[in-house]
Amino acid sequence: MEDQLGTNPELIHENALLKQKIQELEISEAELIRTKEELRNSERSYRSLFETSQDSIFVVNQETGSFIRPTLLHANFTVIPRKNFLK
Repeated sequence: MEDQLGTNPELIHENALLKQKIQELEISEAELIRTKEELRNSERSYRSLFETSQDSIFVVNQETGSFIRPTLLHANFTVIPRKNFLK
């Protein structure tokens, strides 16, 4: 009667492959966690730069040309109310 699940060497090989895949997934998960943390840090830096800048900075939608988010200090450089930029 032949074993339908595989021979002992085949099972050992398959087990080794599964262990390797688990290690790869664990490394991938660690990289994803690290990348997400780096993204959060980058966003904090950007936000801080944007919110504390003494210059007027505008984020512009490239497709429509409309302003998405002017800095709060934009009033020093223009007479257009901030709320009008966000239309």
